[in-house]
Amino acid sequence: MEQQFTIDVPINGVTNQVQVIRQVVQGREAPRLVTVCYNVNSEMRDITRVCIQSIQRFTDTPYELWVVDNNSPQKYVDWLCQQPNINIILNRTTPSMRKTRSMLEKLCMKRKKHTEQLSFGSYANAVGLELAAKLIDPETHYMFVMHNDVLVCRTGWLSFLLSKLGGQVRGAAVSQSPARVKVMHVSGFLFDFRLFNTLKMNFLPNMPHYDVGDLVSIRLRESGYEHYVCRNTFNHPQTCELIPPTHPLREMYCDRVFDDDGNMIYLHLGRGTPKAIGNYSKAGKTYPEQWIRYADSYLLS
Repeated sequence: MEQQFTIDVPINGVTNQVQVIRQVVQGREAPRLVTVCYNVNSEMRDITRVCIQSIQRFTDTPYELWVVDNNSPQKYVDWLCQQPNINIILNRTTPSMRKTRSMLEKLCMKRKKHTEQLSFGSYANAVGLELAAKLIDPETHYMFVMHNDVLVCRTGWLSFLLSKLGGQVRGAAVSQSPARVKVMHVSGFLFDFRLFNTLKMNFLPNMPHYDVGDLVSIRLRESGYEHYVCRNTFNHPQTCELIPPTHPLREMYCDRVFDDDGNMIYLHLGRGTPKAIGNYSKAGKTYPEQWIRYADSYLLS
C-alpha cells in the first residue's frame, strides 16, 4: 500500500520542505538505489525516464529505487508521480547555496546561469542525496547512488557490484575520480550504508578539497576500509576494445562500464543536464537525443 507523508528536513542551514511517496517496501538487506533529478524540460524528463526503465528492466535482485526530485516544474513532478514501482522524494525547496560561503560557491557564481539551481547543479545533487540519506532507514544494508543520466544495460549488474563487497571492501564503484582524492565517482557507487552515520559521512562537497559524494570514500579510507572500481572507458580508455566493432556503443562518447567477463553493465552519459538545456556543446560528444534514441530503440526495445 502506498505511503505518503510530508516532513521538513534541515540540510546545511536550509530547511527543505519534502513530500515522500513510498510505493515499494523491501527488507533492509535490499539495496536502496538513489538518483536525483531536476527535470527542467522534456529532454531531461526522458533522460530520467530511460534511467528508471533500464533499472527496472535489468535489475533482477530485490531493491528499492528512490528518485529525488529537486523542485522540477509541476508538470514533470506530476509525470514522475505517475511512474510505477518507485519511491519518490519531492523536494519543494529549491537547493541554493545562498547560506554557504565556500570555494564551490565562488566557482559556481562564475558560470553562465540558466536558473539558480542549475548554477549550483553539483550542490543541488548533494542536497538530493542528503535528503535520501536522512529519510532512508539507517539500518539499511546498502545504498547505491547514481546520476540520472545513466543506463543499466545488463541483468546481474547489481549482483556483480554486491559480490565485490565483503571484509575490508565496503564500496564498489563504476568509476573513480582521477582528480584530488582518488574516490568512488558519484555517477555510480554502492557502499555499506550501515557505516554512514557511524563514520560521520555525508554527501556535501567541501571544495576545493573534495566534491559531492567524495567524503564517503574518504571516511572509508580513514577507517581502514577499501573500495573496488570496475573496469571502465573513463579510467581505462583501452577497454573500449572490449566492445564489438558493430555495437552502437563502440562509437558513442560516454562512460562504459564492464564486469569481470568484459560485459557492459552500466553507462554514464556525463553532463546530462547542461547538454539538455543547451549549456554544453563540444564536437564529438554524445548528446541527449542520441542517448535517448539508443535507450528506446536498442536497449529497452
